[in-house]
Amino acid sequence: MQKIFRRLSAALLCLALLAVPALAAEATIRSDYVVIEGENFVADTFCGVDALYNETGRTLFCNELIERFYSAVYGVSMYTDNGSLTVTSPSGCWFEVTYAPQPGDIAYASAEARERYGNHYAIVKSVDEAGGTVTLFEQNWIWDGKAGVNRRIPYDGECYTFYTMCSDAGRAAPAREAESVSAQPVTGDPQPAYDASTIYAWGSGISSITGTPSNWAAELTARADAYGITMLADGSYQSAITRKTLARLAANTARTLGLVEDVSDPIAVVQQLGVMQPNADGSFDTTSQVTRQMAATVLLRLLRQAAETTGLIILTDSDGAGFLIRNTLKSALPAEGVLHAYIPDIPGKERRKTAPGKEGLLGVEGMRPEILLQALRNAGADFEDAQAAPAHEPVTKQDFFTLGLSGRPDSAAKRAALLQALSLPAHMSANALLQAVNVLFSREEFLARFVEP
Repeated sequence: MQKIFRRLSAALLCLALLAVPALAAEATIRSDYVVIEGENFVADTFCGVDALYNETGRTLFCNELIERFYSAVYGVSMYTDNGSLTVTSPSGCWFEVTYAPQPGDIAYASAEARERYGNHYAIVKSVDEAGGTVTLFEQNWIWDGKAGVNRRIPYDGECYTFYTMCSDAGRAAPAREAESVSAQPVTGDPQPAYDASTIYAWGSGISSITGTPSNWAAELTARADAYGITMLADGSYQSAITRKTLARLAANTARTLGLVEDVSDPIAVVQQLGVMQPNADGSFDTTSQVTRQMAATVLLRLLRQAAETTGLIILTDSDGAGFLIRNTLKSALPAEGVLHAYIPDIPGKERRKTAPGKEGLLGVEGMRPEILLQALRNAGADFEDAQAAPAHEPVTKQDFFTLGLSGRPDSAAKRAALLQALSLPAHMSANALLQAVNVLFSREEFLARFVEP
């Protein structure tokens, strides 16, 4: 392996996937679509609550609508966290899974179930018991510049789980009657008036901006603080951030990755690294707010810098979604600067989840530390006290063909058996398996261990 990987023990990097708009295919029987016009465009209205979209793409998250809806209609404060629904006030209210959804209930589909990057939340608008379908009231459902309206899905399918709010008095019901769909641009301020540029992407709800993180983000922001990444001077974790704040976050991340040491001048650091650019006149815009695409671009530029200098290890879940993430990063980063670590296929669910993922496998967060450490070693990561591995003759694609691991009718079955023997995930391709084999063994060792006598 290249020398750049000798310094990988310096830091751990947590990659958070940015949510993407929901696609219009999954679990959808039919949907209407409304062209988004202007900002704070009201695509749909239910129980006096508006689903808001913005023509610029800075559309509010789906869960923002859920939290705002329950505040306006039920008079409760609640938050969402990867399928976990929590009522914070008043006490004595909670959410339960229901197999007979009613208007006002919550529909939730995990990223695994959707086979998409992000989770999705919606409100049940109406129910057709005879047809076994529900019509949804939702936000951040975009298709080709249009907002999805009145999307109908089956409620007995595998994609969505439905939740109803209960109290000591029994099942709660919406306090308002449904109102008709609005497909017209907003002529004035939406009622109530929400600032989409503030809420978009940076907070989970409509709650007032405070110095403390939301409940769902508290643990992760604490970790980021511990690594010296965030350290927001004003502590405004729930507010939108400016380019100046993004520069500080990027500089701190660069230091954590071992790219720089001195971050006393964050703007100079990000310009030196080439991850954020000045204006045409040489000035640096510090006051404008950051969009998701800007943050994603800066993050990817940092990852490329790290891959080219210190080296990166990609470690994802072993399910289909994990391999989709891995392949996306693989295509965006220089191959010579990236190592791939794999966790084994282990059935189970993480402690925080109410049910296993679609494929029933533990993710990275559910793995014991010793398994993760071994996965990193198997990937070729070198640690501060480790000796450099001697160069050896590699296993080739021709070896795989000769051994029947590729190009033969039964090659897939043979690779599956080899993956199981090596405690590698079943989703690995032949090329990925070859790469892993060459990290784990010399050609002589591999042939001696796995070739039948």
